[in-house]
Amino acid sequence: RSMLARPPATAPIALGGGPAGDPYLLPTQLVSMTLTEVGMHSINLGPDTPVSALAAAVATHKPTLVWTSITAGLAPARAKSLRDWYAELPATTTIVVGGQHASGIGKLPPRVHRVHTMVELAALAASVVAR
Repeated sequence: RSMLARPPATAPIALGGGPAGDPYLLPTQLVSMTLTEVGMHSINLGPDTPVSALAAAVATHKPTLVWTSITAGLAPARAKSLRDWYAELPATTTIVVGGQHASGIGKLPPRVHRVHTMVELAALAASVVAR
């Protein structure tokens, strides 16, 4: 990550991590690096991040894009907690969900983007940066 160019001071902020119970560090690091590469300031909260911590970070940093990388299976209560939180995010926030077990989150609000590859993520983030 230290080899990537720093985005300009006016770059949009992206924030995210892995949900509570998901211990995988590498996927959130790759997402963060991809978002930095397309010109966003990326705040990676890392793996095993409770919804309350995600919500507090969003309130503090007011990101343009929020991501969740779901690599481990989600308990139904955790999936519901994430779905409810996505619905509460400001309408101007781009929401991205991806990862090996992203389908386990269930039906998502229409404005939530599911991505399957870092290439898809980069294309979506580039459109956010271009706004």
